[in-house]
Amino acid sequence: MLHLRKQKRNEIYARSGYFFESKELQSYLVSQSWYYPDPFYDGSLTELEKHNVHFIKSFE
Repeated sequence: MLHLRKQKRNEIYARSGYFFESKELQSYLVSQSWYYPDPFYDGSLTELEKHNVHFIKSFE
């Protein structure tokens, strides 16, 4: 089962369209109505998103 913190951290990337190769993450994300993978997404995040990723990761 996908750990909640990992799920929430990766949702930050997913909301921008990041495509995950992890079957576990893909399985979760394809069930979300808001998830649309973008093959052109370059992985960039806003400063706030970066902060949130690091904050969540500090608890993993």
